[in-house]
Amino acid sequence: AAPQTAALATRAQSGVPIPGSPPPANPVGGEPTRPRQAPAAPNTPVAAQPQHVSTMPGGAAVQQAGFVAFPRERMPAHVVPSTPIPPGMSFNESLTGDAERGRAFLTQGGGGCVACHMINGNPTMMGVVGPNLTHVGSRSTIAGGIYPNDTKHLSLWIKNSRWMKPGVIMPTLGAFQRDPVTGQTIPKTGLTDQQVADIVAYLQALK
Repeated sequence: AAPQTAALATRAQSGVPIPGSPPPANPVGGEPTRPRQAPAAPNTPVAAQPQHVSTMPGGAAVQQAGFVAFPRERMPAHVVPSTPIPPGMSFNESLTGDAERGRAFLTQGGGGCVACHMINGNPTMMGVVGPNLTHVGSRSTIAGGIYPNDTKHLSLWIKNSRWMKPGVIMPTLGAFQRDPVTGQTIPKTGLTDQQVADIVAYLQALK
């Protein structure tokens, strides 16, 4: 036992902690001396994640999350929808739409669009039944991809979507248009071509 006691005394004098013993007191304040912690490792810089950068036709570089987004006006002809317009539909393409007038018309409930559609930033367009139109101007197609998103097709779609694509729930809105579901003709209180042109101008500005 004597050699073991001498060894423990030697360890205590050298400052080596003895297993099972309390931490030594701080000679100044009397508080136990806590073991020093290893210095924190320096911050290791995180390698930057590679980004997908592509060059568009015409030289415009576009970064996307794993895919290339083609601007609508640069889409190759073979991917543009070519669904024929149903017979009997027409729109006065000589009209010039006014985007601000179209915005005011929809905001005030014109056409009943506020009941179904949402446009972020427009306080009355809060519908959730139909598609969100916040960025409709940047879409390349409408009607589930069967028509190109241009002035002519969007105007005809607003006038009589049920004739453009059977099965949709959007009502027929154009004046004097025949609703293929109800079999009735929309009265003159329906949307005029000028009102449709204004709505289209507003929607096309939503990028």
